[in-house]
Amino acid sequence: MIKYQIFIGNVEIGLLEINEKGYHRYTPIEEQIEYTKCICGLFPELYTKSDWCEPIPVLQNRINDAKRFGQEKDITNQTDDFRLLMIE
Repeated sequence: MIKYQIFIGNVEIGLLEINEKGYHRYTPIEEQIEYTKCICGLFPELYTKSDWCEPIPVLQNRINDAKRFGQEKDITNQTDDFRLLMIE
């Protein structure tokens, strides 16, 4: 299983788990939900807890892009403050 801590800037907002079949489970940090809603209004899946489901597009796209460059352990983007940090 692969796990990513999800950050906006320096604020951790949730945990993404990816199982062996490629399914995602996302758990937001309860204390950060209101902050996340204000900052991530375009991505409601980032403030909603999910059970195992098909990959979450906004997160899977970032992971796929990072893998192309061998950067899937610490994923950032120049266009926003999202960061996915793989937990060992």
